[in-house]
Amino acid sequence: MRRELLIILVLVAATTTVFWQVRHYDFIDFDDDVYVWTNPHVRAGLNSESLRWAFTATEESNWHPLTWVSHMIDCQLFGVNPGRHHLTSTFMHTANAALLFWSSRR
Repeated sequence: MRRELLIILVLVAATTTVFWQVRHYDFIDFDDDVYVWTNPHVRAGLNSESLRWAFTATEESNWHPLTWVSHMIDCQLFGVNPGRHHLTSTFMHTANAALLFWSSRR
């Protein structure tokens, strides 16, 4: 158990260290405009209208309400600050790396 905890801590430290620099990155022109900074539903944050849209929209030829809701939460918390949005992704990836290791040990 102690060894597993140490490995998880190393995974968290390594992932965070590698991706910590993203807090200085801007949005990119690939799809961040449609997903975040020009999307009025996402920029509005969490409200009943934007949530209804998130669960019915097929923007970008995809139906992915959790992606939309995640971006809405970021906008609600941080506005359209790209570095904060990227840090949210970093923390999610870090947690997933630890969770994957932990679940593979079970």
